[in-house]
Amino acid sequence: MKTKPFSELRNKMTPEQKAKSQILGKVALLHLKLVELQHSLGLTPEEIEADFDKFEATISDLENQENIELSTLSHYIKALGGNIKIVAHFPNEDITLAQFD
Repeated sequence: MKTKPFSELRNKMTPEQKAKSQILGKVALLHLKLVELQHSLGLTPEEIEADFDKFEATISDLENQENIELSTLSHYIKALGGNIKIVAHFPNEDITLAQFD
C-alpha cells in the first residue's frame, strides 16, 4: 500500500471538507490545550466538572443575551481566570481603550 502526502489528499477535498477539516483540527488543538492547562493547574476532572456545573447556567444566560453588559462579561471572564482588554484596531495602529483586571 502506497502512502500519499497529505497535501495531495487536501487538494482533492471540496471546500466544505477543507473547512470541516480545519474546524476538527482546531477543536483537537483546543482540547490538547485544555488538557495541558488542567494538568498545569493541578485540577482533577471532578474539580473541573464541579466548576463547569457552577458556570453552566451563567454561560447559558450569557449566550442567550443579545446585549451583555461589559461588567457582567468582565466578572465572567475573571471567574475563568482571565481579563478583558478592549482594543480598537486601525490600519496603522492598535489603541487600547480599556483594560479590566
